[in-house]
Amino acid sequence: MKFEERVNVGRKLKEIREEKKLSKKELSIKAGMSYESLRGLESGKVKKVQLNKIIKLSEILNVSLEDLIVEKVI
Repeated sequence: MKFEERVNVGRKLKEIREEKKLSKKELSIKAGMSYESLRGLESGKVKKVQLNKIIKLSEILNVSLEDLIVEKVI
């Protein structure tokens, strides 16, 4: 098994958010961030985000931080 360390966090975030059936608006409110920031993160327009926000998003989505930031490639 091979692990790729770089991943598009926004793409993973969107995928997990949709699996959990949460809207961007619901997640942004729960995370204490603006809708525009979340939309930018998911679309890839926002490239940098504070680690505490990523941790908060992983907690809200009930996934490990690794699940959110590491792409597993087999």
